[in-house]
Amino acid sequence: MLSSVTSSGSGVFGASSATEDAVLEAQKAARETGPTTYNAGSREYIPLPADLELERVAVIHRHGDRAQIWRSLGPNNPESDDVSAMWKSKLPKDDTLRRMACAFRSSLDVTRKIHEGEVDIDLSAYSRKEHLYSGEDSDAYPYSQLTELGAQQLIRIGRLLRQRYGVNCSEGASSPSSGGAGHNLISNRQGDRDVYLRSTNMCRTLQSLRSLVVGLYDIPDPMNKQTEEGAAEDAEYGVLLQRNAPTVHTRPKSSETMFPQSTCHELAERRSVVLTNQHFYENFEDYGSIHERLRALLGLPNKDDKVSWLMLKEILSCYKVHAYPYPLSLTYDDEKTATHVCGWMWGKLYGDEQLNRLAAGRFLRELLEDLTRAEKEDIKMLIYSGHDSSLVPLLCALGLYDNQWPPYASYLVLEVARSKSNGERFVRAIYNDEVRPLFSADDFIPWEGENGFLQCLEKIVITEEAYRGACAEPSESAGKKQAPISNEA
Repeated sequence: MLSSVTSSGSGVFGASSATEDAVLEAQKAARETGPTTYNAGSREYIPLPADLELERVAVIHRHGDRAQIWRSLGPNNPESDDVSAMWKSKLPKDDTLRRMACAFRSSLDVTRKIHEGEVDIDLSAYSRKEHLYSGEDSDAYPYSQLTELGAQQLIRIGRLLRQRYGVNCSEGASSPSSGGAGHNLISNRQGDRDVYLRSTNMCRTLQSLRSLVVGLYDIPDPMNKQTEEGAAEDAEYGVLLQRNAPTVHTRPKSSETMFPQSTCHELAERRSVVLTNQHFYENFEDYGSIHERLRALLGLPNKDDKVSWLMLKEILSCYKVHAYPYPLSLTYDDEKTATHVCGWMWGKLYGDEQLNRLAAGRFLRELLEDLTRAEKEDIKMLIYSGHDSSLVPLLCALGLYDNQWPPYASYLVLEVARSKSNGERFVRAIYNDEVRPLFSADDFIPWEGENGFLQCLEKIVITEEAYRGACAEPSESAGKKQAPISNEA
């Protein structure tokens, strides 16, 4: 049994002789009750007090359910054609892809320019599939890709946001998820420019954002709107090739700020100080024997080889969602343990102020700048599509992280509201439909002033110049092999 010595919650190891039927049954129960995915709208929305009027919201979400990224757990679990075929069968259906194509303009040119340089890209020369799988991870197909389930999870979030913040949207006004909020914040017309979209340049995050937009504007399958004059191929392309269509803001992976960059030397050096191997032994009972059991199961050849908890958690969680049998006599309890260890591990890492400043400080600065710009440009909703490695550092910076791994389709909403009586602005955080007190303070904190939102973030926010100065410094550990900072980026 593996239990945390210094934190609440526990993970357990079950017997390794469990039959396949028993494992599948445990996986089914885990899908119904476990924390691998989040079903938006599971909690009732709490309306703002009568004196507060909502001005704008920022939504930061993790992508939906996806195929595994790592293809093998170790020497005893080589890559399998059966696993690849399984993931191909789970990818978004054609009608879902057609709806995605109508969400916003293609961003394929961003990836093409990475490979081909600054050249004019003829977007019409590419197929719909190439447009929708335009991220820098497209060559991993079908691994790391969004599934149909993942797409539906984000469509659901989009619908929920429409019900909660849409103009004159009576749909779902009395549903538990919307709480009858009726904020009348954003237009229900897709062409209006009151929503800002940003995503990392990965297929799964771009498709997750497309799915959210499908739900936000209730976009139908274009095949159902064909006329005799309209060709099927044109309908399938949706708005991908329209220059005046809504645009997603994305950038090459190497310059992305929505997840930590492993190339930052100071971040890697600080990581080796904040989280050492000894910390695992100090925080978890029987860690040595449990680690040795897993090392042997996975077939790691050298005694110095360490189990990658991120890899173990990632693959087993993916299998759990889709009831795919665990290999090597691994059990649901093993997945539960790995999830528990990873949740604690990232809490320890990104709970360190110095490390998190390098991990999330640039994105936080950009988020604050975007909110300021949004006020001038009358943008009412800002949506950022990212990863677990986007959410956890952000949650730590805001004092919201509880060492629980963010499930697929987790999302954080920051509501900015103004007092009708005195004009003061306040911020409220809603994480997976639950109001969470920012910085362990009240549900609403002032936007500025002493102990306000801006002041509390000052110690984390970092300029690009300061970041580059810190990361450019060579360190003694720069040449050493570091454990992955993120299993997502």
